[in-house]
Amino acid sequence: MSMEAMKNLTETEQKGTALKETAILQGRERLAEVQRAGNRMLEENRTSAEAEAKDMMSKAEAQAEVEAEKILAQATADCKNITQSARERLGEAAALIAERVVNS
Repeated sequence: MSMEAMKNLTETEQKGTALKETAILQGRERLAEVQRAGNRMLEENRTSAEAEAKDMMSKAEAQAEVEAEKILAQATADCKNITQSARERLGEAAALIAERVVNS
């Protein structure tokens, strides 16, 4: 092999090695960019999910409060009805007790 051919071969090998190293560096840089983008997307999704969960919890708490108020209002009405019914029958109960006492 001539000296010129060997020189060309050496230069070609050096260029190939340099291209390979450049490609490796570019690949690493691209991988780092993709990882950063993925991490940003993950953080954005996490933040969005947290905000959505807080919103859902707020809505659920508000709905639970409304339901609790309805239940409390119904229980209060039931208590008033029971009290009213008991007061209405109080006279009858007193008369029945007096009658039993007198008849015994």
